[in-house]
Amino acid sequence: MSSNGNSDNHGQLDALKDTERAAVASLAARLEGHSCPGLYDDPLALVRYLRARNWNVELAEALIQRTGEWRKDFGFADVFKPITEELERECRLANIYVRGYDKKGRPALYFKPGGQGFNAEHAGVKYLVYCVERAIACLEKQAKLGHLVLHPEDPVARKFVLLVDFQGVSTGSLLPLTIARDLLQVMQDHYPERLGVAIFVNTPWLLHGFFNAASNFLDPVTVAKFTFVSATGEELSRVMAEHFELSALEPSFGGSDDEPFCSHVFLNTPAGQTVFGLEFSEQLQLCPEHECGGAEYVDFLHVYRHWRVLKLAPSQRRALRQLVKELGQELPQEDKDFFIDASTLLRYLRAQSWDVAKAAAAVHATARWRKEHVSEPQGKWQAALVQQCALGRLYLRGFDKQGRPILYAKFHHEDGGGHQETLNYVIYVMERLLALLRRLEEDQDEAPDCATMIVDLSSYASSNRPQLKTLWTATRIVKEHYPEIFGDVYVFQPPVRISFLWDCLPKIRCGCLPQPMYQLLDPHVRDKVTVVTSQAQWKTILQSKFERSKLERSFGGDLKQQFTSKTFLNKKSVRGSIYGCEFEEQAAAPEAQRQRVSFRFSSKEEIPITPIARCESAEEDGGFSIVDNLTWIFR
Repeated sequence: MSSNGNSDNHGQLDALKDTERAAVASLAARLEGHSCPGLYDDPLALVRYLRARNWNVELAEALIQRTGEWRKDFGFADVFKPITEELERECRLANIYVRGYDKKGRPALYFKPGGQGFNAEHAGVKYLVYCVERAIACLEKQAKLGHLVLHPEDPVARKFVLLVDFQGVSTGSLLPLTIARDLLQVMQDHYPERLGVAIFVNTPWLLHGFFNAASNFLDPVTVAKFTFVSATGEELSRVMAEHFELSALEPSFGGSDDEPFCSHVFLNTPAGQTVFGLEFSEQLQLCPEHECGGAEYVDFLHVYRHWRVLKLAPSQRRALRQLVKELGQELPQEDKDFFIDASTLLRYLRAQSWDVAKAAAAVHATARWRKEHVSEPQGKWQAALVQQCALGRLYLRGFDKQGRPILYAKFHHEDGGGHQETLNYVIYVMERLLALLRRLEEDQDEAPDCATMIVDLSSYASSNRPQLKTLWTATRIVKEHYPEIFGDVYVFQPPVRISFLWDCLPKIRCGCLPQPMYQLLDPHVRDKVTVVTSQAQWKTILQSKFERSKLERSFGGDLKQQFTSKTFLNKKSVRGSIYGCEFEEQAAAPEAQRQRVSFRFSSKEEIPITPIARCESAEEDGGFSIVDNLTWIFR
């Protein structure tokens, strides 16, 4: 707050001209013997008052002394005392508050004169002063942290941004000119050189006349800082993006931060701290109570404030919040830790077309499934899993140009192992993929939340085609328990009969198809899949989607080393774990003690299968085996 001036400010005056430093010294000498803590003894405050009067010492002295008298008469010291009922009442109106920072690190003071019950009498002005002091405290904090971008020729400036939204203002609710003038006069006379820019939106045409009249009693320098934005929608966002990150701006100003303002959060004092120096968004991270389940809200801030969530449309963000609220109340703590993650929940919501009830049901179903079928590390490998990995049919290796992990699926060996062993290995690789995506999320600012899959069918034949039962069960597992895990799927050089069937599927009436094939008709699924039938087509994809240095040689890349199960299953990376790593990182790591870890799948042969995956002839080797291979590949 402004009363926190200290001797450190004296060093900052070195950037002033000699004549300006002399003016500051002269004004300080004139004020000796007068007492107004945080004002007369603050050299930066003296600079602001001198600038407001064009460095005229006498005029600056008159202005600053008028502020000193105003502070005594107004009861300025009471602003920093414990919260009163009067202050709480004004704050509940949500008409004035500090929220977020612009791209220069300046705090934003929101002002909404169209709000219900707006009060510009003494209580309202007192609350205005309280909010201005909150903004000033944020300014000082930003400056100390080095987050305030200052002009090289003006390193002593400390200015905030005023955002004025006239939504709801009409002839009946418009503040009388004299009251509005008093509010603006407080800002001009007692907080000179504190306003960087004032941006007005939703301004009725009648108010332009008001501001023309206001210019008669406001300083021309103050009026020059006013910016009226008449644009709406995307154009408003484009204009405001010049000043703010849209994720830090409310929707009424073209931003995407639609977290409702709450007075009890804004006024909440963290234990052993002060609210001065904190704006609303920062307080959300410290407040023990808020809308999503009381004290649990703070546990889920990593979801609500995630960059991926802040970029969502408002309706999608509301759906996510509702899902978090439901799961936060229903899931045990162990499942909360695993599922209540921004990227994970967004995958479930996208898979269910943003239907919260269906997404919640899917999460609960996966939680039950994981308890029964996915174990913690067992301490040793199952021999069958090692055998499956040695076939080299499914593994993680490298990244595409978007930073997505690449999962290779190859049909180049005769079917090895039984139904259960194959499922064990599929689950193991999917768990490795999940761990890798989460590690990327920790290491990168905007990490991918899905993988790219390359399906090699260049050597496809009946002899290396997995059983239908295995394919359909694996399809169900990936679809239901690892939803939206793949962003792009490239089917490389499939046999003519498979590409022909893929092209014909949308033209076949649904009633003529077995249930497992319906998901291949989903446009969302088909949009992810690219069937590559020529080298020219693959060359174009290779140039736009992949880096040769991170792609295997058989696909036009530069990676020559052959995949080995010994490295993929046992060799630790420099991180000390095989989880969260793909083959290339493991291969590049120095030799170390092997880590033996496994995931199990239920040994029960009778696994409940949903209607979409049920097929009466699962053991038959018929014409639909190709379709079922495609079902597994594409989902």
